[in-house]
Amino acid sequence: MRLSTDVTVKDAIVKMCDGNPGALNVLVQLVKRDEFGFIDLFHLDDVEIYGPNIWICYKEICGQDIDALSAAIHDHTIQKSLRDWKAAHHVA
Repeated sequence: MRLSTDVTVKDAIVKMCDGNPGALNVLVQLVKRDEFGFIDLFHLDDVEIYGPNIWICYKEICGQDIDALSAAIHDHTIQKSLRDWKAAHHVA
C-alpha cells in the first residue's frame, strides 16, 4: 500500500498514477466526482491497482464511465474484473 491516512489529495494522486496521464485523469475525475471520491483512491490502494491498471479499469472495463468505475470499486469487483481482463488479453 502506498497511501497513509495523512496523505493529501495531490500526493495521493501522484503516488497512485505512477506517471500515467490516463490514470492521473481518472483519479482527478474520481476525486472531483463526489465527497467519496478520495476514499475511492484508498480502495484502489487496498487492492494494489495503480498507474496503467487504473486506466485499463476505466477505459476497457468500465467503458470510460467514471460512475461505473466508482461502483466497481465500491462493490469490490474491480480487482477481479481487472484480473479477468488481463487474462483474456494475455497481459501480465
